Amino acid sequence: MIIAYSTAPNETIANEIAHYLINEKLAACVNLIPQVKSIYHWDNKIIEDNEVLMMIKSEKSKQQNLIDALVEIHPYET
Repeated sequence: MIIAYSTAPNETIANEIAHYLINEKLAACVNLIPQVKSIYHWDNKIIEDNEVLMMIKSEKSKQQNLIDALVEIHPYET
């Protein structure tokens, strides 16, 4: 088993991503942890955002497919 972490800008999007990953059998379970404060560099500025943390539980054999799906469906640029 693996646990992957990703954030989403809000609960609606996190919920949509979680349902997609479960429906596609890329995750066995996704825990949504609301109200995570993220501080990061973006466009040469320090940004503070409230986000939702997704804790994604999956099989190691599905790791690359999970990563590929997140890159494809996630709204963030990186």
